[in-house]
Amino acid sequence: MNNIRPRQATYIIQSLDNHGVLREAAFDEVMHRGALAMMELLDPYRLSVYHYKKGDENLSLDLIREIIKGKPEEAAWGYLAWGNLLNQQGKPQKACEKFKK
Repeated sequence: MNNIRPRQATYIIQSLDNHGVLREAAFDEVMHRGALAMMELLDPYRLSVYHYKKGDENLSLDLIREIIKGKPEEAAWGYLAWGNLLNQQGKPQKACEKFKK
């Protein structure tokens, strides 16, 4: 579930140290990726909503499925997110099925 690879973050920082001007942009990217990784661990429901609002429905749905499968105590949140996603897609019947679970 974690898309962050430490080597990528190190490469971004090292490559941009040589170019000074881009250092701030690299730091922002590393911080953004770190924040996403923390959200994935602490609140995957909100992260799925974040990805949905950014237009990445597939990643959002992947996170939702992982919540349902890997965190049974939070499955209700996963089904709520899935139902909302389906409802936004104009599939109210399928959304109701998810809401009932």
